[in-house]
Amino acid sequence: MEKREFIKQIFTEIAPFYDRVNALMSFGLVGRWRYCVLQKCNIKPGSRILDVCTGTGEMAYLLARAAGLEGQVIGLDNCPEMLETARQKAGLVPPSSGTEGQVPCPSFMEGDAQNLPFPTGMFDCVTTVLALRNLSDLAAALQEMARVCAANGRVVCLDISEPVNFFLRAGFKLYFHGCIPALGNLFGRPGYTWLSQSLRGFPARETLTGLLQNAGFSEVECTPLSGGVVTLYAAVKTGAKRSSYPKKELTGERQDNKHILRPYGKE
Repeated sequence: MEKREFIKQIFTEIAPFYDRVNALMSFGLVGRWRYCVLQKCNIKPGSRILDVCTGTGEMAYLLARAAGLEGQVIGLDNCPEMLETARQKAGLVPPSSGTEGQVPCPSFMEGDAQNLPFPTGMFDCVTTVLALRNLSDLAAALQEMARVCAANGRVVCLDISEPVNFFLRAGFKLYFHGCIPALGNLFGRPGYTWLSQSLRGFPARETLTGLLQNAGFSEVECTPLSGGVVTLYAAVKTGAKRSSYPKKELTGERQDNKHILRPYGKE
């Protein structure tokens, strides 16, 4: 089975309880990591942001609150079940201050991170959290993120990494490659064994920094968090300014190198 379909099948299986298990396995740190991503995004009211591999939308909702009612956040994922979980959270989001009860919420759409269905230079910021390891062609996905990011816009990525400290690294390997797969099998969720497999062959910090630079980003920052069990990458895009497109809820189609944007439900 192709890696892309294999990963999609795994996340289809774990979608209903993904958030709970993610919080448990990270000892509650995943929420703090997302806020670190948010801080690096430099979001202003009215910003247009794309969250790639959005999953259940946790990052997208944080971004939407920061961008406000004037902004636009789109969460993209290739797993419909994860997106459905994300959409169900819309009614649970409290209003932001100063919005008179209105709630800034992201839009969600199905799509491929390696062939983003958006025009060049559309977004002020592109994010992805705990997802780079799952991509079958990491270089292609980073190039697509660079393509849809506007000049002086930012890309902010966070993913699992191995600590540099010998003792932390030993404990990390025991937990990540031993305990997590065992717990997944114990509770009848073998999909979680993929978490261990996904780190094997994933680029080291220096290599991933180079991939970001090759994709068209500069000023790449590489910041280990929580002892280095995850690493935050932030970079700036060079090139043309953000393209001007009307703010609306969008889906996208990409055909013959052309990008077509249309409202949901419209042909």
